[in-house]
Amino acid sequence: MTGMRHGFAMLAIGVALGSAGVAHAQAVPEDVGGPASATKSDRSALEVSLKVAPSVVFGEPANPTYTQSTSRVGASVSGSVTYRSSYFIDPVLEIGYAWLARGTSELPQGPWGEGGVLDQELGTWFFSPGISTQLWRVRPRVGLGLAVITQSNTFRGEQTSTTQPSLLSQLAVAVRALQLGSLGLDAEASLVRASGADVTFISIGVAGRLDVLPFGGP
Repeated sequence: MTGMRHGFAMLAIGVALGSAGVAHAQAVPEDVGGPASATKSDRSALEVSLKVAPSVVFGEPANPTYTQSTSRVGASVSGSVTYRSSYFIDPVLEIGYAWLARGTSELPQGPWGEGGVLDQELGTWFFSPGISTQLWRVRPRVGLGLAVITQSNTFRGEQTSTTQPSLLSQLAVAVRALQLGSLGLDAEASLVRASGADVTFISIGVAGRLDVLPFGGP
């Protein structure tokens, strides 16, 4: 009988400890502040953004012998639409224009006719669908799309222009600088290459972002 009483006492203590453990587990909430919650939200949204950035184009003038002055510093303006999903990958579409370079050349008289001053400007439209993801405050993005290179020439008062389509590849990295509810401000660097036209440029600027259509969540 003493052994049975001792066994029942140990069983009662075990049940009490088990109940206390369950109560403690229910009282302590799950850790929701881990890396996964710091990178992605359970709430999806349609996001629009506007980016303004100075740009620098690589390369040399087509006719350096006749070139008097050239500038490879320009500017780019673009808008993008991103479906910021609750998963790891976010589809994005960016459309914009970049004023890339301008230059002045003094052409001598030759087989093409009389000489004179030639003013040139180089720019490009770019259409870049791609994917991005959010890693804490950093948002890397890759894109593959179409560039339409535009070149305007003014010679002896006559203006002409040409266009050339080209395959475009893009790599961008944005860092979140400010977040106020659905409004955000990023610092973004982008590398764009139009391989068919041998045009490569970089841009570093700011992008304002706004959630216009949330999906799910409270």
